Amino acid sequence: MKIKLKYLLQNLKKQTYFILLVGFVSLSFYSQFSSKEILKTSIVNEGLHTCFARVNQSFTAKFLGSSGSSYLTEPFMKATEECYGDVTYVLEENFKGMGNNIIKKAHNLSSNIHWLHRNLSKERSELSKLNISSRFQEIEGINDSLLDEIKIIQEKIESGVLWSNFLFYPFVLIIFGAFFFEFFKSRKIVKKNNARELEANQEINKGESLIVGKVENIILSALKSNNLNRCASLFSIYQSQIVDGKVSKFLLSPSGEEKDKNFIEEEQKDVAVKDIGISADAVLSKVIDIHSSKIFTQGVKLDLNVEDNVNVQGDQESLEQIFYYLILNAVNSGDNSDNKKVSIKLKKLGGTVVIELTHSGKGFPKELILDQLGLEKLDESTLEKKLGIELTIVKTLIKESQGELSLENLKESNGEVIGAKVRLALVGAKKEDSAELSNVKKGKKKEIKEYLDNQL
Repeated sequence: MKIKLKYLLQNLKKQTYFILLVGFVSLSFYSQFSSKEILKTSIVNEGLHTCFARVNQSFTAKFLGSSGSSYLTEPFMKATEECYGDVTYVLEENFKGMGNNIIKKAHNLSSNIHWLHRNLSKERSELSKLNISSRFQEIEGINDSLLDEIKIIQEKIESGVLWSNFLFYPFVLIIFGAFFFEFFKSRKIVKKNNARELEANQEINKGESLIVGKVENIILSALKSNNLNRCASLFSIYQSQIVDGKVSKFLLSPSGEEKDKNFIEEEQKDVAVKDIGISADAVLSKVIDIHSSKIFTQGVKLDLNVEDNVNVQGDQESLEQIFYYLILNAVNSGDNSDNKKVSIKLKKLGGTVVIELTHSGKGFPKELILDQLGLEKLDESTLEKKLGIELTIVKTLIKESQGELSLENLKESNGEVIGAKVRLALVGAKKEDSAELSNVKKGKKKEIKEYLDNQL
């Protein structure tokens, strides 16, 4: 119950951080968008003032009888109409969401100005000055009405910006607070991890028999410090089952009782093992049997090309783990298609045993290939992260076995990665029944018989 509650709180914290981040980004975008909208309203506002000032200049010149004035020329009045046309265009493109009323007013204003200019350009207007004045006042009223509506729009946008700014800075403070909280929390975790590492190193360097309870406490503390509570629970169950003898012995060192029982037998086998090695094909077959259920349930097609009686130097447990994690990595790296495939080749070339494991699906990161070629140097932590836990274990065991590990991506002709290949080179060993040819004697049957009689 306690673990479930902790996981719920962790999920809630993640969701809170996500909401804060989304809110921060949304407010930033809204602030930028609103600033652009305010700029557009300012442009319309200035445009209406400028355009109406030109209309006022033309009307005043006509009213004062200045028939030769430049304000009454066709180019000037045409430029005034184009000025209103630009304002109308900006309104249509940017303020449709505010309703059609403002657009209609802009068109009505342009129409009235065109009528006014047409009558102002006549030398003797057929209309009285009173009619022209009346139309001018109407134009002035529409222009002022548009200015009022633009002002209302601008005030609404500015109000929204004010509220966004009001919320923006608290969001910034909360996000920075969360950042520093996580930073100091991670520092605390690193400190705890370093303490556990120190304790573990002290236990390793003692050179004495390990105390199970102390080792278990170190591992559990490390798992819990990194919020791996279920892994900690699993380890506790695993440890208790080892004590009860319920855990499979595969890849486990023998228990103390078994060690004592088989000690003499193992010591006697040591010299022979060094000479004849370990049967790589037998170990591979054993590991494939362990993975068989996983391979079957995931629909992986397994292709084997394995030579018989191939022996390698080294430790059997290490070889079992190498094969175990290699196959596990290949199965887990497969794609989600129905054509999953894993191919394993095992052969002996002179004094070297070569294992090639090919799988479809995801390839290796580009940085790993470049590091292998010596074109890019990855630090140890980055290298382990790119390799993954399975291949990191394999790499360590291969190094201990004085072998070599190489990685390769499989590509189509168009450069698309369709899979990957892992190649191992291990030191071969002689077979137990191997014989060495020391001499060849040529001759007739009678001569060979005489030679053998003389040797005896």
